[in-house]
Amino acid sequence: LRAARVDVVTLGQYLRPSDAHLAVERYVTPEEFDDYRQYALSLGFRYVASGPMVRSSYKAGEFFLEHMIMTDRASRDRAASFRTGHEQRRVVSEDLSLSTTQTKHHAEAPPADGANAS
Repeated sequence: LRAARVDVVTLGQYLRPSDAHLAVERYVTPEEFDDYRQYALSLGFRYVASGPMVRSSYKAGEFFLEHMIMTDRASRDRAASFRTGHEQRRVVSEDLSLSTTQTKHHAEAPPADGANAS
């Protein structure tokens, strides 16, 4: 799935809707679903919904967008507030590229010949 650039995965438990349907052979524990979630995230999925009641239609789109917005805002805030020991500040542009700008202006050195510029 990651090779196909899939970013979202949902993992759920089959639950038997009626006696006419296949029986459940084994229930997966919530802890196992947590392990599956962590493993999927380690593979690079950007959002993972994993639990016994999760379905592929489990508001995945809404949760994914909310997660991405929160993650992107947090990353942007961290990058914008990062400071170096040289009084420089990182600026995040609208295209999410970073640049470094001076936050202190240093006085310019006087001309080498000592003349005053008027």
